[in-house]
Amino acid sequence: MNYSRIDRRAISGLTSDQNSLFYALERQEQGEFVAVPELCKAIQTTPTLVIFSCLSGDGSKQELGLNLGALFETRLKRLTEKFLGQLANAGHNLQIIVLIDDCEPRRVWQWNTPQKDITDWCRMVIEDSSEIPIGWNVNLWSELEWQTSLTFEESLVKMSSHPDYALLIHQHLEHMREFPNRKLIGDLREAAQRRVVVYALQGVVLEKQIPSAILCQSETPWRVKDPMYNPFRNQPIPIIHPYPERR
Repeated sequence: MNYSRIDRRAISGLTSDQNSLFYALERQEQGEFVAVPELCKAIQTTPTLVIFSCLSGDGSKQELGLNLGALFETRLKRLTEKFLGQLANAGHNLQIIVLIDDCEPRRVWQWNTPQKDITDWCRMVIEDSSEIPIGWNVNLWSELEWQTSLTFEESLVKMSSHPDYALLIHQHLEHMREFPNRKLIGDLREAAQRRVVVYALQGVVLEKQIPSAILCQSETPWRVKDPMYNPFRNQPIPIIHPYPERR
């Protein structure tokens, strides 16, 4: 893995136990760490692994699936348990928070279903699920976001009025054209802009609510997805990639 001088300085400030966790994460890394100094800062506190699980559904019917999203599909779930197990074998039992974005159907896919119905459905699936491994804290995104004063609408206006974000939106639009989403029912260009705003909002909410968060990237391609969490943050979010980019 290639580390800059600034990265190496941050790594050198870790204690023996912290260094052990850093290299345990490095052994599982499938690409390159993002924001190594911030990763080291998280490790020096009480780090929390955060993973998003994208909901499944049918856009033509505007119906969600009876599951907890992509992370709980057999292969990804198995890879996650293997990753956490290897960290535990190295002596590191980290808190893990899985976030289900119950706001995505309305914000990105442009469904007309009332938000309360979507949130209630997701909460019901979480409560009834037998798929959640012991130690995984599964939470709805709306419950975390609503603890802040930030809103999607204000973030959408903020990003729409600044040309600096145009490249991020264009890159995601190209990605969405290459990989059509059957859950989407609205305009593709608008969906791309809304998706970038969602990521940016998630990034800054995590900075405020879970400052020691280390994001386990569960989406691809990394070159498109990773930068989208940072536009509104004061410091970049540390990102690790425990899953192969090609699946």
